[in-house]
Amino acid sequence: MSNGDIFAGEVIGTAVLILFGAGVCAAVTLHHSRAKTSGWIVISFGWAWPCWPGRTPPPRCPAGTSTPL
Repeated sequence: MSNGDIFAGEVIGTAVLILFGAGVCAAVTLHHSRAKTSGWIVISFGWAWPCWPGRTPPPRCPAGTSTPL
């Protein structure tokens, strides 16, 4: 895996995290949104859901860690 692949993966992962996290926060705080009264649990799941694939260890990693180094 090259440095470019690692960098692209980090950029895409960060973009997905920000997209879902900011999107759920906006949905909960905007006045005319259907998720207006959802509360903190929806925000927690909105931030945790994109973090889950990054913390799941890949099958080819022998130590069971999520970092490739």
